Amino acid sequence: MPLTYFQPSCPPIRGAGSRGAVMGDSLTALALNAGDWTDTGYAAFLRRFCGSRISLPTSMVFATLGYTTAQIASNWLPQCLAAKPDWCVVEGGINDLLQTIPPATTIANLEAIYQSLLVAGIFVIAVPIRSTTTPSGGIPPLSATQKAQQGYINNAIKAFCAANSGITYFDVNPSFIDWATGDALAANVSVDQSNGHILDGIHDSPQGAYLFGAGLATVINGLVPARDDRFTLLADTYDPTNNPTGNLLSNGLMAGIGGTVLSGGTGTVPTGWFGDPQGLTVAFGNPAYSGYTNLTKTSMAISGTAASQFPALFSPASGWSVGDTVIAEVEADWNITSNIASIGLTIDMEDNQGHLISQTRDGYISGLGNWPTGIGSAVFRTNPFVIPANTAFMNLIGRVYTPGSGTVAAVVNWARGSMRKIS
Repeated sequence: MPLTYFQPSCPPIRGAGSRGAVMGDSLTALALNAGDWTDTGYAAFLRRFCGSRISLPTSMVFATLGYTTAQIASNWLPQCLAAKPDWCVVEGGINDLLQTIPPATTIANLEAIYQSLLVAGIFVIAVPIRSTTTPSGGIPPLSATQKAQQGYINNAIKAFCAANSGITYFDVNPSFIDWATGDALAANVSVDQSNGHILDGIHDSPQGAYLFGAGLATVINGLVPARDDRFTLLADTYDPTNNPTGNLLSNGLMAGIGGTVLSGGTGTVPTGWFGDPQGLTVAFGNPAYSGYTNLTKTSMAISGTAASQFPALFSPASGWSVGDTVIAEVEADWNITSNIASIGLTIDMEDNQGHLISQTRDGYISGLGNWPTGIGSAVFRTNPFVIPANTAFMNLIGRVYTPGSGTVAAVVNWARGSMRKIS
C-alpha cells in the first residue's frame, strides 16, 4: 500500500508512548457503534494492527459526525488534553469544505489544535483531508473549487509538519484515489471489489477502514517500541488467592487436540475448545507458532459458498461472577483469497437456558463490503465489560464472517486467547 509518511525529527513521546488518542469527525467516530469497535472506522483497525504496542480505549476516541475543525477544537480538544495521551491522530477538515468555510480558517483551526497538543507534550499524527468520490447516495463530490482548497489546506498541514518537531504527516490519499481523476475509489458492496474504499462518497467501507488503519499502524509502530504483554505462562490461569487476574480460560494457550469439532467440520481443535463450521467446509488444525517453542495456533481452512455464515472457534470461561469487570483478547492472522466480510472477537453471555443476554465485540460484519484479500494479523481486544445479571455461561469466540453470496476461501489462525478480571 503506497503511503505518504513524513517524520521530520525523532518524536518526543513520553515513556513507552503507548497511550494513544484519535480526534476528528465522522471518519474517526465511525470506529465505534454502541460502544463496540466496528469495521467501518480506521481507529478500530489501528488498534488491532498495533497489537500490544498501544492502548487505545473507547474513552480516547474524541470525534463526532459532521464536526468542523472549529467544533473539534472547541468540544474535543480540551477533553483530549485533559486525558494526556502520549500521541494523538488528528483528522478533520472535510466538513469545513462541505460547509464552504474559508480554507484560511480551517488552516488556522488545525494549526491551533496541533500547537495545543505539542505544547502539552503530545506527539501528533496529522491526517490531511481525504479525497471524496461520486456518491452512491447522500454526499455530493467535491467541486473543482473545493478540490483546489483541499490541496491548499493539505499543503499547509505538510508545511506545519515540516517546520515543527513532535508532529508527523500521514496521507492515505495515494492509496485511495484514482490518479486519473483525483477522486477516491468507490466501493461496490455487492461484490468483493478489491479497490473500493469509499461507501457514500466520503466514509470508509470495511476495506477502506482496514487500509487506512493499517497505514496509520505502520507509522505508529515506527514510533512506539514493540512489546509483547500477551498471555505467556502456562500457569497464568485464574486462582482467587494466588492469581486473581489470571486467565479465565482453562486453555488460553490452545494446547493439545482434545477439543470438540462440531458437525460438518474436520480436523482437531485444542482441549477445552470447540470448532463450529456453521455450514461451511472448515478444516481445523494446530500449526506451530513460529518463533515460540512448543506453542501452537489453531487454524481454520475455510471454503464453500457464502450465505452470511460465521464459522467460529470458542472456549467457555470459568471463575467469574456476575458484576465482575472483565476484558478479553485473542490474536489472529489470516490469508484471505475471497469473500471474507470480517474477522473478530465476540464474548457471548447467556442465561441458564442458553438464551443470549449480552454481547461485547471487537469487529463484526457491517454488510457494507468485504475485507481486502491477502495476508494480515491483529490482536482483537474488547473494551472492559461488566458481566450482567442472570449470566450462567460465557464464551470467548473467534469468529469469521462471510457475506451473503460468493465463494469463500481463507485460512484464519487463532492464538493466545485470554479473558481476565480487572475489578
